[in-house]
Amino acid sequence: MAFCDMLMLLLLLLLPVGQALTINHSDQQMQALLNFKSGITADASGVLANWTRKKKASLCSSSWSGIICDSDNLSVVGINLSNCTLQGTILPSSLGSIGSLKVLNLSRNNLSGKIPLDFGQLKNLRTLALNFNELEGQIPEELGTIQELTYLNLGYNKLRGGIPAMLGHLKKLETLALHMNNLTNIIPRELSNCSNLQVLVLEANMLEGSIPPELGVLPQLELLALDSNHLSGSLPSSLGNCTNMQEIWLGVNSLKGPIPEELGRLKNLQELHLEQNQLDGHIPLALANCSMIIELFLGGNSLSGQIPSSFGQLQNMQALSLYGSQRLTGKIPEELGNCSQLEWLDIGWSPNLDGPIPSSLFRLPLTTLALAELGLTKNNSGTLSPRIGNVTTLTNLDLGICTFRGSIPKELANLTALERLNLGSNLFDGEIPQDLGRLVNLQHLFLDTNNLHGAVPQSLTSLSKLQDLFIHRNSLSGRISHLSFENWTQMTDLRMHENKLTGSIPESLGDLSQLQILYMFSNSFSGTVPSIVGKLQKLTQMDLSKNLLIGEIPRSLGNCSSLKQLDLSKNAISGRVPDEIGTICKSLQTLGVEGNKLTGNLPVTLENCTLLERLKVGNNSLKGELGMNISKLSSLKILSLSLNNFQGQFPLLNATSIELIDLRGNRFTGELPSSLGKYQTLRVLSLGNNSFRGSLTSMDWLWNLTQLQVLDLSNNQFEGSLPATLNNLQGFKLTPEGDAADADRLYQDLFLSVKGNLFAPYQYVLRTTTLLDLSTNQLTGKLPVSMGDLVGLRYLNLSHNNFSGEIPSSYGKITQLEQLDLSFNHLQGSIPTLLANLDSLASFNVSFNQLEGEIPQTKQFDTFDNSSFIGNLGLCGRPLSKQCHETESGAAGPVGAGSISESDSNETWWEENVSPVSFALSSAISFCLSWLMLRWRQL
Repeated sequence: MAFCDMLMLLLLLLLPVGQALTINHSDQQMQALLNFKSGITADASGVLANWTRKKKASLCSSSWSGIICDSDNLSVVGINLSNCTLQGTILPSSLGSIGSLKVLNLSRNNLSGKIPLDFGQLKNLRTLALNFNELEGQIPEELGTIQELTYLNLGYNKLRGGIPAMLGHLKKLETLALHMNNLTNIIPRELSNCSNLQVLVLEANMLEGSIPPELGVLPQLELLALDSNHLSGSLPSSLGNCTNMQEIWLGVNSLKGPIPEELGRLKNLQELHLEQNQLDGHIPLALANCSMIIELFLGGNSLSGQIPSSFGQLQNMQALSLYGSQRLTGKIPEELGNCSQLEWLDIGWSPNLDGPIPSSLFRLPLTTLALAELGLTKNNSGTLSPRIGNVTTLTNLDLGICTFRGSIPKELANLTALERLNLGSNLFDGEIPQDLGRLVNLQHLFLDTNNLHGAVPQSLTSLSKLQDLFIHRNSLSGRISHLSFENWTQMTDLRMHENKLTGSIPESLGDLSQLQILYMFSNSFSGTVPSIVGKLQKLTQMDLSKNLLIGEIPRSLGNCSSLKQLDLSKNAISGRVPDEIGTICKSLQTLGVEGNKLTGNLPVTLENCTLLERLKVGNNSLKGELGMNISKLSSLKILSLSLNNFQGQFPLLNATSIELIDLRGNRFTGELPSSLGKYQTLRVLSLGNNSFRGSLTSMDWLWNLTQLQVLDLSNNQFEGSLPATLNNLQGFKLTPEGDAADADRLYQDLFLSVKGNLFAPYQYVLRTTTLLDLSTNQLTGKLPVSMGDLVGLRYLNLSHNNFSGEIPSSYGKITQLEQLDLSFNHLQGSIPTLLANLDSLASFNVSFNQLEGEIPQTKQFDTFDNSSFIGNLGLCGRPLSKQCHETESGAAGPVGAGSISESDSNETWWEENVSPVSFALSSAISFCLSWLMLRWRQL
């Protein structure tokens, strides 16, 4: 009894101490949370508003938002502030000091800064979710010491560096998600020690190296997502041991080698994504054993062989993608029609697959059927089966570039769920079916690049959801004024170019309030450019070039503030370039009005177009000096002012990326500025037919423009001699090349003097032409021998100068040469026999020099007539009538012409020295004199 009394007394004495310890512990956690709050700079949702200290109140009794306490209300075990729009940083010595935490969820906020290292002290933590923030820095290795951690999600941040190998110590970890960061280096092999790992998501980083084969020892792994990295090496066959695997995402990497047959063991696999790698070999037949497969994406690889017919066994498959498999052969298996759940079938861009489309596919519940660029017309009629109209579930039908011919089946109108229809780049003929107007859900219609003719159906304007209409590159004709454009309220991209359409452009075009791209070039549209286009506020590209348009450029275009490309070239538009063009300069990149009848000066407001890359106003009647300060156009790449009446000095530029300057056919004067030498991107400098002057001898900068491939200084007043070395002109040493994607950037009409044709227009000049034209100046000196090193030259014209000396034999190395004109100079010596190697030479002229000797007798030189050689008294041989003959010593002369017989020599002498008329006249006179003398003697 005494013992019990003493124990009770001891407990009563210790009670205040316990209460004090509890209160102190609560105060420490409260202070830690307040420290965290002090790092938050913005709390738009007000979630932390009630985080305030109250007198004599413990933390767990204060009901702070997002705080979870244990069952005894003594300690904080959870913090959930997900999706609370918090901004700021996670301060050290705040949350990391709450050792009782089991759950920390700060996901979907705007937190920045680094992950605190003291998070490694949270030994009881099981869930750490910091995904969807702006966190930076490296992943702390200290996280690898939290042995109780089962869920770690740091995805959608800005973390960098490598994945710490210490994370491999987390034996209880079930989910590791580090996706959508900037992580580098390799995937640590140590992650294979996380024996309970079920989800490993590392996609969309910059990880490199190979996939660790050790991952195949993770028996619980269900999801492996490593796509969109820089992974290389082979696909580990050990992944076939992860028998619980349900999803594998490895697309968009650089994996090589075959797809392992071992993947066929994954009976629970539902999604396999291996697209856009460099995998090769045959598609494993064993994949047909993955009976649970729903999505199978193998496209964008180098797989070969045939599509396995055993895929028809995959009854659960809903999506099959094999697009871009250039080496697949054979036919699309008829057995795919057994995949009764198949909704998505994409086998496009596999040109070695042939047809026809299996009829079994027409009974499937397909929503997407993408078969673009297949050989579907091989070994069959080449027409599109009308049975395609039976697949009424289709929302996307892509049959572009398949060489289909015949008419477009009207049964397509049955596909009323269709949102996208692509029949472009085929051989369809006939008219566009009126019935297509029944496709009321259609948003994208591509009928371009076929042989369609007839009128544009009025029924198409009833498609109120239409956003893209491509009917260009056909033979469509007639007017479009009957079309009611006001129904196309969603239209963003309208392309009618390269047809035979006529009539005026309808005023209703202005009702397309969402229109961004309008291409109507290369037709026969007449009338004026309707001023209603000024209502198209979202228009970014408008090309009405190559039509029959008249009138003036509408001033209302100044309202199109989003316009980046405006091309009205090659019409009959007159008047001035309106000042209002300057109001759209904030976005304008291309202004093309060349080949019209424009007059007056260029507006000064153009100098405000600081984003302008292409200024093309050539071939008009513009005049005067450039009042605008063209040096403000620092983004210029193409400047074409040719064939106008501009005058003044060479315009000063400040465009570091300039590629083309064309001032040909104006009245510019003065010397060229040496500042042109700093534009190393310059590829075309065309200044012919002006009054520029100066000595080429002193223009060292000109011969150091390494990218130059067109230099036209003809018909000016330049003097001096050419430098001995031209080796820095690298652009003349390479054959011009260009990708089709460069078409817009490289397209430019350039008027050059080629093969005697003054102002011959050349398009795509930067892809096709190399020209050096210095003709009709006052140049002197000898022709540089180093000119022969410019082996990419196609046109060389040095005529009408005062060059002297011999023609260098090195010019025979310019094998691409099509025109060589050295006429009207003072050249001496013989024509080098090495010029006979120029097989591409179509125009050759050395007339009116002082050349001598025999003209080379080759097949190529036999194509040139007398006009190529006249005015050289010392030349002989075909095609001239003057033949080469032997000298008295028996040697051939003037150029070794070989042995000539006496009869041939006499005949040649007779033809060259005796005129038939003179001979007849002298013979008659001689006969008369002889007769008179004889008669006189007789008398």
